[in-house]
Amino acid sequence: MNTDTQNKNQKLISILKKYDHLIVAFSGGVDSTFLLYVANKVIQGNVIAVTAHSSIHPKREIEFTKKLVKSIGVKHLMIPSREMNLPDFVENTKEKCYLCKKSLAQDLLKMGSEMGVSHIAHGANLDDLDDYRPGFKAAVEMGMIAPLLDAKMTKNDIRMLSKVAGLETWDKPSMACLASRIPYGTPIKDEALNKVD
Repeated sequence: MNTDTQNKNQKLISILKKYDHLIVAFSGGVDSTFLLYVANKVIQGNVIAVTAHSSIHPKREIEFTKKLVKSIGVKHLMIPSREMNLPDFVENTKEKCYLCKKSLAQDLLKMGSEMGVSHIAHGANLDDLDDYRPGFKAAVEMGMIAPLLDAKMTKNDIRMLSKVAGLETWDKPSMACLASRIPYGTPIKDEALNKVD
């Protein structure tokens, strides 16, 4: 592993040391898994993984997140997400990812407030700044923190460090929700989601 990646890892650890408690928005992807793993090492016993579930999330991925969190050894909460109650989401506008992430962030912040946890982290990284990411915009607006991004980690850094840590997600392909497989303008309905799952 190169020195630059090692330095970024040390930076991430320093960032996470600022928090006594943390909720990690956990999808089971490369980024959120690595973030959860490191956060658990740094903030021992005070990290909670929260995974949203609804008909837009592949069932096999939900089961995978449960096994993964168990192997990392942190508390895991599953919450129903509310995006299917949002008319603009169901109509499948170009803002659907923004609306979904904003709704999720609101739920996570409310949960955090009830549990006395004021910081919600998500797995955005430096490469996400180069892509069109309306969900990232919503996370920033809602005050979620992005420790991987703050440590200037790229996807490649995260994969490399995940491999060294022995995380099975190190080479996992990126995966979007089922709603992203439905062309813009085509209403998002459970039947259509079941077809693409």
